[in-house]
Amino acid sequence: MVQIKIKYKAQKKIICGYPWVWDNEVESISGSPEPGSVVTILDSNGIFLGKGFYNPASSIRVRIVTEFDEPIDFSFVKKRISSAWTRRKIMFPEEKCLRAFFSESDGIPGLVIDVYDGAVVIQLTALGAQILKPDIIKSIDEIFNPSFIVERSDSPVRLKEGLEPFKGLISGVFESGKIVKINGVCFSLDLLNSQKTGFFLDQRENYTLLSGISKGKKVLDAFCNIGAFGIHAALYGADKVVFLDCSKKALDSAEKNYRLNSLGSSAEFVKADAVSFLKKMQGRGEKFDVIILDPPAFVKDRKKLKQGIKGYKEINMRAMDMLNENGFLISCSCSQHLEIYSFLNMLKSAAADRRVEFSLLSLAFQPKDHPSILPMEDFPYLKCVLLEKKGFNNRIFP
Repeated sequence: MVQIKIKYKAQKKIICGYPWVWDNEVESISGSPEPGSVVTILDSNGIFLGKGFYNPASSIRVRIVTEFDEPIDFSFVKKRISSAWTRRKIMFPEEKCLRAFFSESDGIPGLVIDVYDGAVVIQLTALGAQILKPDIIKSIDEIFNPSFIVERSDSPVRLKEGLEPFKGLISGVFESGKIVKINGVCFSLDLLNSQKTGFFLDQRENYTLLSGISKGKKVLDAFCNIGAFGIHAALYGADKVVFLDCSKKALDSAEKNYRLNSLGSSAEFVKADAVSFLKKMQGRGEKFDVIILDPPAFVKDRKKLKQGIKGYKEINMRAMDMLNENGFLISCSCSQHLEIYSFLNMLKSAAADRRVEFSLLSLAFQPKDHPSILPMEDFPYLKCVLLEKKGFNNRIFP
């Protein structure tokens, strides 16, 4: 087997569980490894550290799969997926919609498996995982016995691995409007064409933040996508919910899901660019009791961090202005390159600029079925805060 020796400065973090070897951390390579093949990783003294997927086309030269000298074959793949699923069922014995496998965190880099009440969606974002696809599909069939399997490997991340985007039905009979229940709310999901893998499962627990703060309130769900936050607000007794998104397809899904639950709240569905429309609503003095901001990632890479923070601050300042006193703001970021302290500092800066005071009621992340590896820098990627507006700050600054 091909051996890759890494530099001394890199080996400590690998020993501590960091799962990647970057291109500038490779000291030497023995042999000519094929892209996507499994290679042995050695420290600077030639001592075995583990095995991983090799990809010369990626700046992540090796993605570590195991710290043991073991074969990476069907038996290995099935054991990893089965172990991850067993842990999920212990943590969520009654939940039927879960992330069953989460890439490096569960031991196969580049593999994501989501389960939607008997249906399975997979995503392959690393070349090594792509090569293991037959073993992955066979393992899923044996472990989950799914009604159908859909592949949603249409993320642009694949381009960095030298892979073309792909999506399609792998097996079974596809249900274009798969009905699932999440937190007791019904959703009709198009698992082949909706964003990500069909639903934002990482926000599943955060949707329940609306319980106890929505009853009798006027709610704005900005960047609503298929309406999960706003529908939860309606379920918890909101008087009116405004769903705002730039995508007609997303709004149509939001309205369909709203009607599916026979909710008693008044609902309005607005197709518009959320940033521009927030500005327009602010200009005409429109107010809300609860505002949810769940935008797409504004920071796609570290080079755009400053620009992304500026975008987050703008929409949060507008939302702060539009909140009634004692109103609630749920503000989210799924930008993995935006660390939690930078996100909180952005919110503090926005509140200071608008001269308003807030109480921080909740700080949440992705749920336990979306685990992170502690040594990784982008831990955690999802940030969700619940703020309560206390009033205006009229003190004069020196």
